[in-house]
Amino acid sequence: MNSVCKICRQKHFEEYAADSSAESESDTDSTDGLPQLGSASGNLDAVDVGMGLSDPEITQNEDPEQEWSDEDIHFTVDPPRLASGNSDTNPRATPEDSTRKRRRPTVEEVEDEDERWVQPFPPERGAGEILRDGNIPRRCKTQFQKLREKQAEKGHAPWEPFESEDEWELAHWLMTSGLSGKKTDTYLKLKKVREGINPSFHNNRAFLKYIDALPEGPQWTCYPFELVGDELLLPVGSTLVPIIIASDKTQLTRFSGNQQAWPVYLTIGNIDKATRRRPSSHATVLLGYIPVAKLEIFSKKRSGVNHQLFHDCMRTMLQSLKVAERDGVTMDCADGFVRKMYLILAAYIADYPEQCLCRGNTTHAPWRCPTEILQTLADQSNGEYPTEFVDLNLRAINPFWADLPHCDIFRSMTPDLLHELHNGVFGYHLVKWSTEAMNGGQAEVDLRFCTMSPHPSLRHFKKGISLTTQWTGTERKNMEKVFLGVLANATAPRVQLAVRGILDFIHYAHFETHCDDSLLELDGAWSAFHNNKDIYVELEIRKHFNISKLHKLKHYVDSIRSRGTADGTLAGFRFKPHRVQ
Repeated sequence: MNSVCKICRQKHFEEYAADSSAESESDTDSTDGLPQLGSASGNLDAVDVGMGLSDPEITQNEDPEQEWSDEDIHFTVDPPRLASGNSDTNPRATPEDSTRKRRRPTVEEVEDEDERWVQPFPPERGAGEILRDGNIPRRCKTQFQKLREKQAEKGHAPWEPFESEDEWELAHWLMTSGLSGKKTDTYLKLKKVREGINPSFHNNRAFLKYIDALPEGPQWTCYPFELVGDELLLPVGSTLVPIIIASDKTQLTRFSGNQQAWPVYLTIGNIDKATRRRPSSHATVLLGYIPVAKLEIFSKKRSGVNHQLFHDCMRTMLQSLKVAERDGVTMDCADGFVRKMYLILAAYIADYPEQCLCRGNTTHAPWRCPTEILQTLADQSNGEYPTEFVDLNLRAINPFWADLPHCDIFRSMTPDLLHELHNGVFGYHLVKWSTEAMNGGQAEVDLRFCTMSPHPSLRHFKKGISLTTQWTGTERKNMEKVFLGVLANATAPRVQLAVRGILDFIHYAHFETHCDDSLLELDGAWSAFHNNKDIYVELEIRKHFNISKLHKLKHYVDSIRSRGTADGTLAGFRFKPHRVQ
C-alpha cells in the first residue's frame, strides 16, 4: 500500500513540475535559500515522500515582529524537502532543474474595506489661538511711537512746536479751559504774561497756528446721506414751500365794547424755527384779522353761522394759496435767484377750540380722511343725512380747506403744548383728579404747598393753589416741578405713577431736538400713564377717559416725526408778532 502511494505521489509531483517549468524559464533571479534537487555530479538524492509534500519556504519580512496569517501567504511552488533514503525509489532531477527559478511566497497588501476615513468639515476653529510667542518683541508700533522716533531723528523735543514744556502746558490749559478767542487774546496781552512767561505766541491767531502744527490723528470722513421724499408729485426743478398758518382768538378791547378777533399769521417751514420765533426777524407776518361777529340781527343764537363765516373769511384770505398749491408760482429767493414754488398748507397752529373750528368737528379721533369728510358734508347738504355725519360729530359747513388740493387739515394740526398739556391735561384734569385721590383733599394739598422749603429755582406757593383762579402757562410749569413731591406718601402708588407718566411726557415733549431714543421715551411715558390711569376709576373719581386732549397725546410722536419738534409750533410765538404790530 505504501509503495503504491509513493508511486502516485511521484507521478503527481512530476506533472506539477512540468506545468510550472514554462512560466519560470524567463526568470533569472537567484535561488538562494532554496534546497538544490541535485548535487554537482548530477545525482539526485532521495526525496521523502512517505509523509507527503514538505512545508513551503516564504520570503523573510524586514519586520521580525510582524505576524502573518495563513490568508496573507500565497503558494506558487511547493517543492519537496530533500531527505536521505532509497535512491531507487526517488525521482531524478533533470538538468533544467538546477537553473529553474523557484517562486517565493509573497504578501499582497489588501485594503481593509471596513476601515472608515473621516475628515471634519468645517475644520475646528478654537478660540484664543496663539499667533506668536509673547516673548518675541513687537514689530508694530503705535502712532505716538512712530511720531516720537521721527522727532528723535530730527532732533526735536517731545513738546515741539512749542519752545518748552512750560509753554506746552500753557497751551494745553488754554485749549481745555474753555476760554473764547477774545478771552485768550486778553490773557496773552496781559503784562504779567508778556514779561513773565513770554510765550512764543502773543495772540489767539498765532496760538491757533501752533495748535494746527501739532500732529494730527486719524482723519475724519463724511458720507452724506440725502433723504428724498415723494418728488414725483411735483414737476422737475420745482421747490416745495410748506406754509404754516396760526390763529388765536384775541381780546382787542376790554373797556370799550368787548371786541374780539382772530388774527391770522403766516410763515414758512423753510425758515429755521429759531428765526421764526424771534419777532425782530419778521419771519412771521400778520395775514389779516377775522372779526368775531355777534350776529345781533338774529333773534336766536346761531353758532353755525359764525362757524361758516370764519371759513368764508379764511377762504378769501387764502385764495392766492389755492393757485400756488395747484399750479405753482415763480418767486424771488433770498439768494437772488428766481424759482418756481409750490406752496402747500402743511401746519395749522391753534388752540383746541380753534382746531375744532377749522376741522369742522368737535373730536380729534380717529384720524379723518379729507375726501371722505367732504363727501359726507356734501351728502348732508343734499338732504341725504348720512349716519357718518352724526357719528363723527361733524358740522354742516363748507370748509375753507376744501379748495386746497394737497391739504390734509386733520394731520396739519400740530401739538399745542400750552393749551393741551400745561393748561389742559395737567392743569384742568390731572391736578383735580390727584387732589381728590389724596388723603385730606384740597386742604392737604394747600398745606403741603405752603410748607415746602423755598428754593431759588422753584416757586413757593405760600398760599397754596386753591385760591388761584386764573392760571398762566408759567405758573403751571412751576407747579409741575413740585407736584409729584406733594403727592408723596399721601396717595396710592398707582396715582403717583400716573402723574409721573404725564410729567415725563411733558418734559420730553419740550425737547428742542429729538432722536429715536427720545421719541421712544416720550411714547413710554404716555404708556405709563395709560397703564395706571384705571386707579382713578377704582377710586370713583372718573367714569371714563374719553377726553379729546388726552387722546391727542398719542399722535405727538407722529407729528414730531413729520413736522418737527413741538417747540417750533408753540402757541406763545404767535402772540409776539401781534404785540409788535
